[in-house]
Amino acid sequence: MSTNASHVLSERDVQTEISDRTSLLMEDINFRNCCKIDSGFFWLLFAQWVLAGVLTMIVTPTTWIGATEHVHMHVWFGIIFGALVSGFPMFMILKCPGHLQTRLSVGIAQAVWTCLLIHLTGGRIETHFHAFASLAFLAAYRDWRVLILATAVIGIDHFVRGLLWPMSVYGVAVDSQYRFLEHVAWVLFMDIFLFWSCFRHQKEAFEKYHRRAVLEEQAKLNEQMIKFSREAGKAEIATGVLHNVGNVMNSVNVSADVLKDRMRSKVQRRLQATHSLLEEHQQNLPGFFSDQQRAEYFVPFIGQLSEDVGDLLAEVESLQEKLNHVNNVVASQQDLATMSGVDSTFDMAEVIESSIVMLSDSFLKSRVEIDFEKEIVPFVTTDKHKLIQILVNLLRNAKHAIEDNDGTERSILVRLYKVSECRIGIEVRDTGVGISDENLGKIFQHGFSTRKDRGGHGFGLHHTVCVLQELGGELRADSEGVGRGATFFLELPVENRVPEGSA
Repeated sequence: MSTNASHVLSERDVQTEISDRTSLLMEDINFRNCCKIDSGFFWLLFAQWVLAGVLTMIVTPTTWIGATEHVHMHVWFGIIFGALVSGFPMFMILKCPGHLQTRLSVGIAQAVWTCLLIHLTGGRIETHFHAFASLAFLAAYRDWRVLILATAVIGIDHFVRGLLWPMSVYGVAVDSQYRFLEHVAWVLFMDIFLFWSCFRHQKEAFEKYHRRAVLEEQAKLNEQMIKFSREAGKAEIATGVLHNVGNVMNSVNVSADVLKDRMRSKVQRRLQATHSLLEEHQQNLPGFFSDQQRAEYFVPFIGQLSEDVGDLLAEVESLQEKLNHVNNVVASQQDLATMSGVDSTFDMAEVIESSIVMLSDSFLKSRVEIDFEKEIVPFVTTDKHKLIQILVNLLRNAKHAIEDNDGTERSILVRLYKVSECRIGIEVRDTGVGISDENLGKIFQHGFSTRKDRGGHGFGLHHTVCVLQELGGELRADSEGVGRGATFFLELPVENRVPEGSA
């Protein structure tokens, strides 16, 4: 698994992935939010154009002319210019919803509508509140650039018309040329709170989607660990097959050599000698066998030949047993390599024994003795492949812990016991290097390992806990201290049940 661990992203790469994913999520939610706001402004711009037509027909003529009502130039100004003001951003909303240029055009149009309505109502102070309402609506974009642009349009309009035509802005013919500053100041005062609202919303959104990106990255890393664990499990199975089959095949080769040597040195020579002797006297075989001396020699000779054939048959039987053992080893490894994701019902004791057999060669090389104690427990229904990966990982970790220890006792005890009617327990106790109190609470954390200087990567136990949680089980560790071994306690439900309410 250490080879596969090289494919895992570095911490810097992980942070980059999280940052990029956060930016992508922010862009996506902002785009969808802007599309919604664009849709609302589409109808607001249309409604304002209708309102402008109504105002030019009802309010503006009496405001500017007096009691005489007729089609005034403001009617055409409000309808035609209003159509131009609303038409372009409405076109942009239909053509490019959610884009920056669309919301900027909406911001300009909404500010122009504020100025136009103030003009059409003869500068009524009540209509000036349209500016504050427009900025509040535009703040829904959560884009300070839209607010700045709309504020600039309103400020420039008040400044220019305040100088050239103050009645259209303030409703009076003559006014101070600095009055626009008061209006702009109130708009800017509101902008301060709207800017703060936008930045706060963006900050909260960033934190929210950053957490989501972190969770997604953790899920992604967990999937990688599952993949690497499966690959490691397959490699472990393949190694077990090769070692176990290889050892048996060595015995098979020895037996084959023994058979060949015996056939050549004894049986074949004696059969050839017998054949030559009988061929020499084939014309007078009755006379040949009537010779008492020859008969006394020939009968023991045949008996010895029969014994040789019996020895050869015994060697053939031994060879057959070894070949059957090869078949059993291969069948066992094939059973361990069963595809995961499918629950099956099985005897837990047999699975533990098979896991031990799979690692027996590595235990032998490391001079580690392993004992298995078992109680009568119910059959288990769960994902057999995942459970085998967990057992192999725990046994392999125990072996590594013993290899790292200088103690003379090198043993592992595996104990299968019944916890309750619906749960079983598996205990893996080793005489290895042990775990310090400081590390005892960290060993299940992702990336934590006490063997990083010896190829450890810190993914195995974390992945084991994650897989056990999927199976409804749990794992805990205990140790009396450094150099005094460690014990892992695995508990598992008899039947794998998906928790209620889970997807």
